[in-house]
Amino acid sequence: MIGQIKLSIVLLILFCSNLIAQVEQNDTLLHFFNERISENPRNSAAIASRAFIYANLKEYKKALKDIDRAIELRKESPTDTFHIFKAEIHLMLGQEKSVLTEAKKALEINYGPRTLFYILEFAFVLEQYDLCIEYANEYLQFVRDNEKVYYYRGSSLMKGGALDSLIIYDLQKALKLTEQETDTSRLKLYTYFQLGRFFHKRMQWDSAISYYNRILNTDDSLVEEMNLFYEVGECYFYSHKYDKAITMLSMHTSIYKWHNNLYLLGRSNEYLVSY
Repeated sequence: MIGQIKLSIVLLILFCSNLIAQVEQNDTLLHFFNERISENPRNSAAIASRAFIYANLKEYKKALKDIDRAIELRKESPTDTFHIFKAEIHLMLGQEKSVLTEAKKALEINYGPRTLFYILEFAFVLEQYDLCIEYANEYLQFVRDNEKVYYYRGSSLMKGGALDSLIIYDLQKALKLTEQETDTSRLKLYTYFQLGRFFHKRMQWDSAISYYNRILNTDDSLVEEMNLFYEVGECYFYSHKYDKAITMLSMHTSIYKWHNNLYLLGRSNEYLVSY
């Protein structure tokens, strides 16, 4: 019976999530779940799904009220899903401590790879890198091949100044797993960027450029988000490839390191003339 209840919760959540992704008919969805709740005021799955809709509508007070009600109704047979939902609402509100509190409650209810993944992802987003590493280590005892977990752990290790070998192992493992995909995923591009940053910081310019160029060659919107023209231009400058440095730095339009960009651009032009 509990298994059937859990399945119905997951199906309702997926139903709600997919509809929101496909069409923005939140009024229709609210009407649908309001009817289900009217038919059965103790329908915790419908109440939790309505909380999800409210959260997407940025009606966070209503969302929290609903998810608290859903949790209360399931106190005899609690589900980790509702606490993960509540953690996500707190994340939308920027309430860091509450996010981790709810995620840990989910973990107490169901200790396993699913809940471990959620909590390590929350920790990464909140820049709690030591915590992310801790839960990633636990997750990998259950599942060995998850590219996101290796990416999160490798990126967290890099933030914490871990041994180069550990960082490279995780990021290259993530890359190997993402390269099995036919399409270029966002995660693959982020992994290229982290590897580029890794070599960039160690002044291994050619290796950094190699990874950065893989992003540039995709024509992805991440190029601007990552200020990639500046990063690549800087690498070209310090590897004395001034013509390429000028090309990249000239395309940098962000205020990110704007003065540095102008300086490197000017120096590149001077060096080209002198050569």
